[in-house]
Amino acid sequence: MALFAMPHPRYGDYPSLRVGLQPGMPYFLTESTQNRRYFEGKINMNRKFLAGLAGVVTSLVFIALIESASHLLYAGDEMPDTHDPKVIAAYVAAMPLGAFLSVLLAYVAGTFVGGWTACKVAGEKPRLYAGIVGGFVLLFAAANFAMIPHPDWFKASCVIAIPIAAWLASLVGKPKPAAAGQ
Repeated sequence: MALFAMPHPRYGDYPSLRVGLQPGMPYFLTESTQNRRYFEGKINMNRKFLAGLAGVVTSLVFIALIESASHLLYAGDEMPDTHDPKVIAAYVAAMPLGAFLSVLLAYVAGTFVGGWTACKVAGEKPRLYAGIVGGFVLLFAAANFAMIPHPDWFKASCVIAIPIAAWLASLVGKPKPAAAGQ
């Protein structure tokens, strides 16, 4: 039985299993176009799913890191009671401009880095994968706005800046076209 692995022409380092037909060999081990397409499709779908997941996780980790640094700079000595909405609203209203700008920077930078990561992992359709990351970050920001009152200028800035960051990530993360002859 001849068994050897070759790099797939489209997916590169994912080897295709090449097996010659032998008497008594189970059907699923034979080289058939249908089986090959099935397994290569599975690899491609897993890669697409992992690309979106990696982008969203990367963006959330990046946002958390920047916001943690922001809390060190702008958080007061005593945090208010987080169960009382009126106390939280007063605390947010008293926050300095730099605190809001650092959160906006975290959202934009997290969207950009996460979108770029998703584009690089997926290797195709950069607008789709950066858009998925931007959509999740926008969804999380909207959930934050629903739970904690924010100034209107900050909400508008986030709604404008997050999609722009996702679009820029799709431009930077666009896969390079393959050179002729490869």
